[in-house]
Amino acid sequence: MARAGSSARDPRSIAEILAASAALRNDAHVSWWTWQRIVGERVATRSQPERVEGKTLWVIVQSSAWANELSLLSSMIVERLRRARIDVHGLRFRVGNPSIPARPEPLRPVIPKPLPEGLEERLAALDYAPELQLAIRTAAALSRR
Repeated sequence: MARAGSSARDPRSIAEILAASAALRNDAHVSWWTWQRIVGERVATRSQPERVEGKTLWVIVQSSAWANELSLLSSMIVERLRRARIDVHGLRFRVGNPSIPARPEPLRPVIPKPLPEGLEERLAALDYAPELQLAIRTAAALSRR
């Protein structure tokens, strides 16, 4: 889209191009896991965020009773979504069969490995800030070699 007073052939800034990109807009999706964190387990097992269209989040609900219940709570839910940096201004509901994703596998703990031979001495010899040295040590210990 061209700026006012310019033609479609005029150069545009990268910021304008990125702002116009549909792929970069927050219109696409709210994950079920985010939804669960915002509305709680009881509500989340009976509903599923479907899509964000404009500034409206469409939610699939188990029944019209749940649509009614959530519409009464919509201002509180929208407030929580906005605090989670999800830019929506309203909710719309559709009765259907919400699909609840399977629980993800728990993350395995990462066990630090001994630092590569000579790294400690090389770090000590460099004049890096202590925070940077700590970050390098931590990254080396947690790297998967």
